[in-house]
Amino acid sequence: MRRKTVTGLRVTHRPGPDGSRVVEVTGEADLDTAPELARALREALGGRPAPRTLVVDCSRLGFCSSSGLNELIKARRAAIEAGIAFRLGAPSGQVVRLLEVTGTDGVFEVVEPRR
Repeated sequence: MRRKTVTGLRVTHRPGPDGSRVVEVTGEADLDTAPELARALREALGGRPAPRTLVVDCSRLGFCSSSGLNELIKARRAAIEAGIAFRLGAPSGQVVRLLEVTGTDGVFEVVEPRR
């Protein structure tokens, strides 16, 4: 498991079931931490072998700004271009509200992450 930590944000990723990769995001994804989130998502997508599915577990993401959302959208686009399914796992209430307010709730497939 790899860990990346920036004040206010912690990102880990690990192999998941059925050839997936699970990225766990904890803390706050905002203007200051978005670059670290972007790096961690790129790293997870670029792993070898490439995952069949990338699940970004947002259950512990207490705050996500438009900067954090932008990184999730970019990662989703990169995943789709690479033939990798992209899912948000168990987004927190604040993240669900952000998706609703911005109209991106229909963009992401939301699942409960399998542990």
